[in-house]
Amino acid sequence: MVLLENVAFVFVAGLITALATGVGALPFFLFDDISDRWNVVLWGLASGIMVAASVFGLLREGMAYGSRIYLVPGLVAGVLLVVVGLVADRRDDAGCGVRVDGAPE
Repeated sequence: MVLLENVAFVFVAGLITALATGVGALPFFLFDDISDRWNVVLWGLASGIMVAASVFGLLREGMAYGSRIYLVPGLVAGVLLVVVGLVADRRDDAGCGVRVDGAPE
């Protein structure tokens, strides 16, 4: 019975997340064109929210379950992975054929 409760909880949490994602996309249907200035502001806001969630949420949980001996190498590896991904994205011959920034090949 506990398994069913856990599955139901995860399903409802996923459903709420999906609905919130849909609500977050609604402003794009209301406006025909968003200026570059607003685009940058919104990207900065989203980045700040993600960094805050990572720093204040995930690091605290990592410290609760382990020690710094395991947390710091994982954090460094994650930062290096992001940096390598950004560098590879800026190269023309990245090998994947798809540019994340939307620039033509």
